[in-house]
Amino acid sequence: MMDVSPYTLPANAPNAWYPRPETLPGVLSEIAEIAGVPAALSFGATYGHQRKYIPAPDTIGQDHWLAQAIGIKPARLLAHRHAGESIVFPAASTERRAIAVLRLFLRGYAINKIVAKLNVSRAQVKRITDKLPRPSAETPAEQSDGRCPVCGRRHGGGARKHHADDERQLFLPLPSGDRSTV
Repeated sequence: MMDVSPYTLPANAPNAWYPRPETLPGVLSEIAEIAGVPAALSFGATYGHQRKYIPAPDTIGQDHWLAQAIGIKPARLLAHRHAGESIVFPAASTERRAIAVLRLFLRGYAINKIVAKLNVSRAQVKRITDKLPRPSAETPAEQSDGRCPVCGRRHGGGARKHHADDERQLFLPLPSGDRSTV
């Protein structure tokens, strides 16, 4: 079975963030109902825009390309529905791009970073992430209100003061043996 991890959202993502199986294009909606949305999206990434012949269900073994892609039981169920057909599989690139945006959004990436990393428009990212709550696992810099992510104190705009006697601070002794911190 092929790796579906790029199309699986993290555990803290609401189920509503996945596309519904019936919204996927063409045969991918059937694959999503049988094997799950991540498997259907991975299948579209691998076999999208390709024409493939679907044989009779009883001819599909472990080494058949369809069984290796989605598993033997889902492959036989799909073959039962489409035996003898030659199908051009959709790629579902819109849905795969949305999952990629949501994965980065959940990891706390800013919109500009998502745009740069995925080479998509800002409007697309805004449309996908608009009205979604910011993920709960934000980076410390985003959680804080100007406080140091290490000690939780507010530091002025100048040099940061670290206190060697504070157990929350990381103490790095200088080679000279001086107990002052940098």
